[in-house]
Amino acid sequence: MNKCPFVVAVDSREQIPFDFSSMQMPIKGKMVEVEVETIERCLGNNSGDYQVEGIDSVTVERKSLDDLHGTLADRDAFREQIEFMNFAFRFSAVVIEASWDQVCDPQSTDSDWRSQLHPHSVVATIQSWRIRYPRVHWITPGSRRNAEVVTFDILRQAWRHSKERRK
Repeated sequence: MNKCPFVVAVDSREQIPFDFSSMQMPIKGKMVEVEVETIERCLGNNSGDYQVEGIDSVTVERKSLDDLHGTLADRDAFREQIEFMNFAFRFSAVVIEASWDQVCDPQSTDSDWRSQLHPHSVVATIQSWRIRYPRVHWITPGSRRNAEVVTFDILRQAWRHSKERRK
């Protein structure tokens, strides 16, 4: 089987990383190589969970719905990361493993849902940060599997555009 033409860098601190083993989009039949490493940029700032090796203009931060709520319970550290992503990258995204409806009302699909934060607080923070940090895109593809596909497609497009710019 052929290799994908780029290597995906996955942050070593990623709790439940995507492995991209079943990606079959336009690179059908090619294995995706994943390199686990600590992804940091200047000043030790966390700069996302996924990047294409050798391309430092695009990053993706993955969040489960639980992790999103937990992270926003301590907003300051996450806001610093979002500020850095907005400043340091041409394109960055927070890909949430949930639908927008689930972000707005987690109990609609999980009756046992518990969080320190009210969903309205989470939604208001995301909406505010969308305006304040316009280079950070908030994507809610609906499931973990869809989040993996979206993340891979962002990285594939970053590689493709980088290759075109080098011509």
